[in-house]
Amino acid sequence: MKLSTRYAIFVLAALFVAAGITFFSTPGVNGRVAVNNQTMGGDPAVGADKHLRIWARNRRNEEREFDFKEGGFIEVATFNVRRDRDDWNDRQGGNGDRDDYPGVRIVRAYYGWGGNTVNVTEVLRSRMRDGQISFVVTNSALGGDPAVGADKVLVVIYRYQGREAAAIVREGNTLTIP
Repeated sequence: MKLSTRYAIFVLAALFVAAGITFFSTPGVNGRVAVNNQTMGGDPAVGADKHLRIWARNRRNEEREFDFKEGGFIEVATFNVRRDRDDWNDRQGGNGDRDDYPGVRIVRAYYGWGGNTVNVTEVLRSRMRDGQISFVVTNSALGGDPAVGADKVLVVIYRYQGREAAAIVREGNTLTIP
C-alpha cells in the first residue's frame, strides 16, 4: 500500500476517533487524549512523522481546523459540548438521564474504520443487561461488516455514575462496561 494511501487511512481513522471525542462533556482521566499509535488504532506509516487534523464546526456553522503532532495531546475541553441545549435527541430520556442513575447508558456508538463506519448505538443499547454490557466485538455481533478487509474499531461514548467517558475496542476484543 502506498504511503499516501496509508496516511489518508490514518487521517480518516483519526477523524473518526476525534469525532467521538467531540461528544464528551466530561473529559477522561486528565482531560487529555494522547495522539499516538496506540490511541489512534495502530501505526499506518511506520517510521514516518504523523499528525492528526480535526475539522470542527460550531453551532453557528463556523469551521475551524486543529492540528496535533504525534506524541502530543488533545485537550478534550476544546471540544466541549454544552448540555443545556437539546441538541442530542438520540439520548435516552426519562430516569436514564439522571446523574444518579447507577448503570451504564450508551450515548453513541460507531463501528468501522475510516470513512466506512456505521452507527450501532441501538445495537449496543439492546445488549445492555442489568445496567452493564459485555461482549466480543465482531461483525456478526454488530450487524455486519462496514469495512470489508479492514481491522475495525468500536467507539462507544457512554454515561456511568453521572460522567461521560469513551471506550475504543478493536475487532475481536471484548467490550466490558463498567
